Amino acid sequence: MALSEHWTVVSVADGDTITVRQGNERKKIRFCGIDAPETKHGKAPGQPFGNEAREKLRSLVALAKNQVIIIPVETDRYGRTVAEVMASVSGEWGLEMSFQEEMLKSGMAYYYKQYASKCPNHDAFAKGEEIAIAPPYNKPVNKIDYAAVCDRPLARLLS
Repeated sequence: MALSEHWTVVSVADGDTITVRQGNERKKIRFCGIDAPETKHGKAPGQPFGNEAREKLRSLVALAKNQVIIIPVETDRYGRTVAEVMASVSGEWGLEMSFQEEMLKSGMAYYYKQYASKCPNHDAFAKGEEIAIAPPYNKPVNKIDYAAVCDRPLARLLS
């Protein structure tokens, strides 16, 4: 994968993983610098807010008209390309959007130190280190508490 390329998003697995296509080539991309709750994969149960994080990322992908810029960092142990993901958002100014930064701002992802320092725009979203999942229920859950209760029913998280 070249240093920075334009790709089409073909699927969103969860709040920090997408599959992209360019011609006949497909790649699974893991976002560098953030971690989002997991959605259900096979027999593994999803984590609380995993579906909400995936839906937020889907809305960002739609805003970008499924066109993203992939800035690869490295390959993880699962063979996914770890990358910073950007998009040119249409409008008067032609602004670039960082998917990592938007997921952090929305409260649907955590700052994740692994690979973060290798992200080209790391400083722009590193301030998200203290941001916790802040679901639409407006009851923020800090990362430590979230990790401790991620397998419990949603009702317990919100009580």
